[in-house]
Amino acid sequence: MAEFLAVPLKKPTDVDIIKPLKNLIALQFPNDNEKLDILNEKLNLFSKLRTAAVWKVFEKHESSLEVIYSYYDHLVSLESKIFPATVNIPFRWKDAFNKGSLFGGRISLTVCSLAWERVCVLFNIAALQSAIAQAQSLDTDEGLKLAAKMLQSSAGIFNYLKCYYQALVCKQNKEVGQEIARLTCAMELFREAQSRSGRPQLCEDIMNKAQRNLTEAQKDNDFIYHERIPDVKSLEPVGKAALAKPLPLPTRFSTKPADLFEFLVPMVIHQSMAGFEQKKSDIVNGEIAKLRESTQLMNTVLSSLNLPASLEDTHGTELPSSLQEKSQAVINNGGIEKLESLIRELPDLLQRNTEILNECDRMINDEKSSDDQLRSQFKERWTRTPSSQLTETFRVNLAKYREIINNAIRADKVVQKTFEQHGKAISLLSQGSAAIIQALPSVSGGSNATNCSAARQLRQLMEEVETIKATRDVIESELKTSTLDMKEKFMKALIEDGAVTETLATDALQDTYGALQEQVRGSVAKQETLLSQIQEKNSEFTAEKMGGGCLAVQREDMLKDLAAGYDAFMDLQKHLQEGGKFYNDLTELLVVFQNKINDFCFARKTEKEELMKDLTQDLSRGPVGLPTAPSNHEDAKRQAPARPPPPQPAPNTPYPTMPQGMPLPYAMPSQAPYPMYVPAPMPQTYNPYATLPGPGAQNYPQNPMPAQQNPAYPMQGYMTYPGPQGYQYPGYPPAPHQ
Repeated sequence: MAEFLAVPLKKPTDVDIIKPLKNLIALQFPNDNEKLDILNEKLNLFSKLRTAAVWKVFEKHESSLEVIYSYYDHLVSLESKIFPATVNIPFRWKDAFNKGSLFGGRISLTVCSLAWERVCVLFNIAALQSAIAQAQSLDTDEGLKLAAKMLQSSAGIFNYLKCYYQALVCKQNKEVGQEIARLTCAMELFREAQSRSGRPQLCEDIMNKAQRNLTEAQKDNDFIYHERIPDVKSLEPVGKAALAKPLPLPTRFSTKPADLFEFLVPMVIHQSMAGFEQKKSDIVNGEIAKLRESTQLMNTVLSSLNLPASLEDTHGTELPSSLQEKSQAVINNGGIEKLESLIRELPDLLQRNTEILNECDRMINDEKSSDDQLRSQFKERWTRTPSSQLTETFRVNLAKYREIINNAIRADKVVQKTFEQHGKAISLLSQGSAAIIQALPSVSGGSNATNCSAARQLRQLMEEVETIKATRDVIESELKTSTLDMKEKFMKALIEDGAVTETLATDALQDTYGALQEQVRGSVAKQETLLSQIQEKNSEFTAEKMGGGCLAVQREDMLKDLAAGYDAFMDLQKHLQEGGKFYNDLTELLVVFQNKINDFCFARKTEKEELMKDLTQDLSRGPVGLPTAPSNHEDAKRQAPARPPPPQPAPNTPYPTMPQGMPLPYAMPSQAPYPMYVPAPMPQTYNPYATLPGPGAQNYPQNPMPAQQNPAYPMQGYMTYPGPQGYQYPGYPPAPHQ
């Protein structure tokens, strides 16, 4: 019986996978030390598993299969639970068939993609299976059975890597008609495979990709190309050599049920949770913004009317009790010294974030300068993707972070201006009641309007004001503290229905926040009626209270300034505390961003060194010269026809450019091999500097849903911090009303 031929193996290279994966996955567990310890342990085991798996295949024994099976299954599991496009690990694999030159070694390809690693491992599984089949004795039944089983499984894997990817060849060649025909055929074959295997989930991932590509191709053909879709029978068949009936690709290769990444939720759950948290944040921030804006408007109106102080200052010599309480509240909260301390901290916090961002900018520019210099030196031999294409998203996010910091600087200036405007009043409130009484002008012969009908009604209305404020504090607290863990519900829906619908999140948010939203609307509507009544009764009270001359006017104005100073103190304290938290949280995000750029630059450096090594080897070889002829052969040399110069060896590129018409074995954008960075969103649990987004706020999609757009609540007169991934960073101080 004829012998079988084995498929050669792809040779891997060792690479550090722990640090990049830790930087990426740790974002899911902020400040959770227990989970981070588990993550470190699992990643160490995963790294050891990779080392064993990618090298043990060269032993070409059945025991090697279980090791590489386990590594492949863990790769698939990990891909489904993280954003694979953000992995900056330079996986380098050498070509299995191209032996390369004598000095340069095999041609290799380095790609920062888990999909590239998975495809290469899958190729080696099939190659190892073919090698095991080749080594079997065909004289025994056991040998024949094992050889047939290995060949069937190997054929199934190679078939999986080919039926679908032939359609991608057509897409790359702009053959839209053939692409649609092949994708349609691929979908039919996928359904047939699921039907015959009795496993509805078989090849579900690749089937979904094929369906998306088919929909996109049909749309492009309908609106752009208008190509005729050929009959699938008329298409040129994909080359094949069926040595055995291919087996479908199994969902899991390994017989061991252990999963190192079982503590991570599937990516679809992570995406659903991110979208849910964004919607929840929009609701909470929007309702709190409405409450605070209404309360601030009410305080402004009351301060302009000198209420409730004017109701208490009927004799013109005593300090109103409301101002005594406000002065004591200012003192209890640290007074003007506390505000000055918080303001002095802002420049240092700002400088720290600016320096991190400048360092990120420097690393990207240095990497680009190095790439441009080598491209100029080696010209067409420098075949890797230009840095300008790979760092485009990095630079976009750098610009967004710059805008965040610029908005923070503007907000800091408004805070400083507000402090300067009300600093004198805040300073006086910080000195206590005695200092205020001494500073206030005294008016003798105060009015007896304190017991008039308008005064009594005003006091009742002011009690309603305090009731509204207390109710709003309770509503805001409930909005902030309401917890809604949707992870288990999303997991249950995914298991039972196979998908997580948006309705599930919408219904849960309505059940939790619907009643609170109704209370907010009622409170705002009640305030409008209440303020109208207060202004009407205050006009009557003022008419009965008139008298006292110039000193009375000065005293009234000073009481208004003190009331406005108290409101400004409370706002500034809250805004400065939130501002400090904003800067500190922004620092954490920028450190993560810096780590991503570090990983990218390290991957590019590794690729650069490999390419430089291969190019240097090519240049060092040079042409082989001919030996010098002896002197007695000079005459014969003159008479002989001129010998043509020896052929120059063609320059070898260390990294092969992808041949035209060859599909990429991984789903990456055209600017591969480096993935585009998607930064982490801003924290969803707080609003830096205030909760009132403004009309100029920009909405950025929450990763990883590039098309997601969340509506903002337009509020007049407030600055916003546009975040890079869908979170709004409102400016802390309200702009002065015009």
